[in-house]
Amino acid sequence: MNSRIIFIQAPESLRGKPIKLYEQDEGFFINPDIPVPVELPEHLDNINTEDITSEMILSGMLRVIKAGEEKLEWIEYYREFILAMRPDIFNEFTGAAITKIINSDFQMALEILDILHGVFPEPAWQSMTIELLKSFAAETRDNGLNDEAYKKACELTEQGKAEEGLLLIHGFLERYPRSWHGWFVLGWELRLLGRWQDGIAALRKTIELGGTNGDTRNELAICLMETGDLAAAREELEAAHKDAPDNVKIISNLGILAVKDGRPGEAAAFFKTVLEHDSDDPIAKKYLAGSS
Repeated sequence: MNSRIIFIQAPESLRGKPIKLYEQDEGFFINPDIPVPVELPEHLDNINTEDITSEMILSGMLRVIKAGEEKLEWIEYYREFILAMRPDIFNEFTGAAITKIINSDFQMALEILDILHGVFPEPAWQSMTIELLKSFAAETRDNGLNDEAYKKACELTEQGKAEEGLLLIHGFLERYPRSWHGWFVLGWELRLLGRWQDGIAALRKTIELGGTNGDTRNELAICLMETGDLAAAREELEAAHKDAPDNVKIISNLGILAVKDGRPGEAAAFFKTVLEHDSDDPIAKKYLAGSS
């Protein structure tokens, strides 16, 4: 329990007065027999009952509920009290959490949502919304997609500066070791640098962490082809093609694999498909011109 929390009897100013959610409601009445948690300001160790504000009470009840004190017999009373004091708390807190996510303050967003979850436990529909927001905040935090080093590494790699990007992505992965996006960029850079085995390891890590898309498998297949493991390369390219059937890079690599594997007819069919998508593709035109 937070050391700034104290329990008091309800202030006289609140007793006997209904707190109404709507004008037509009978209202929520304060029970003087149930102690009220109060969160003291940092500079105070104690406080006069009549000096306690509604914000201190609200904060205290939210902290008690968040602490998971489910055996405390007054938890449900506190939930009703909170909703009576702040009927729009769901919209207010989810809005604040979304703002924190947009500003990349994921830890504070998760803390806000954890507090709110105590007010709306399962199976309330609000609980499902809170869980979705928490998952999104945690995933974005763990993937680090707003990280400047990640964005710069991608930019450098796209410019053909894989060695410079490599330095940045290593630092990024130290901070976000479970970001499959980071491992993909690492594998991509290693492939560009001709470090096939290291690239294979990085791209397999990408898949292990959830990056099971066509681009990942295509990059992995290139590394596998370069090491001579054509069977594994074909398996990855077929999976990539299934995921992204119109991706010209994948279709072209299926053609290259067929050439390496001694299947010229199959290779020609793939390269003709490539030209249907891009009539100026240099690899497909070169192969088909040489095989005619």
